[in-house]
Amino acid sequence: MKKEEIELIQKTFDYDRNNGMLYRKESFHKRYIGWTAGAINGRGYMLVRIGKKKYPVHRLAWIISFGYNPVEIDHIDHDTTNNSMDNLREVDRKTQTKNRSISKNNKTGTNGVSVGNGGFIAYTAIDGERVHLGTFSTKAEAVSARQASDIVVGYHENHGA
Repeated sequence: MKKEEIELIQKTFDYDRNNGMLYRKESFHKRYIGWTAGAINGRGYMLVRIGKKKYPVHRLAWIISFGYNPVEIDHIDHDTTNNSMDNLREVDRKTQTKNRSISKNNKTGTNGVSVGNGGFIAYTAIDGERVHLGTFSTKAEAVSARQASDIVVGYHENHGA
């Protein structure tokens, strides 16, 4: 992101680190100054338009607070509308994947546990490679194996929540 773009963002908005809201400092119309900015898109992220370009509020919050646009920003609690600074952290892609919500296609209710081979299969990922943890006769055993591996591999405590 160019320096001019960062300066425009910092000039246009105030950011409340506690509630995660952006407030307009400048607007094409004076009556909008002080108003909250942003609308939720179809993927659940708050977006703000500056000119013809849309920006995610969590990115603008980071830019206003720290003056740069990081590669990845993680919503720690998985709530993409919670843009308070306590809920945002700069991470790399590898760390980001260790704090994912459970997939809506998941049939067992636990990340890394699937049904097959006459039982419950537990698996994890290490450096992008799928690692088989075992096949278990009960879901509880498979979940326990996955939870133990989450600690060893370094998954975030919210992973799968």
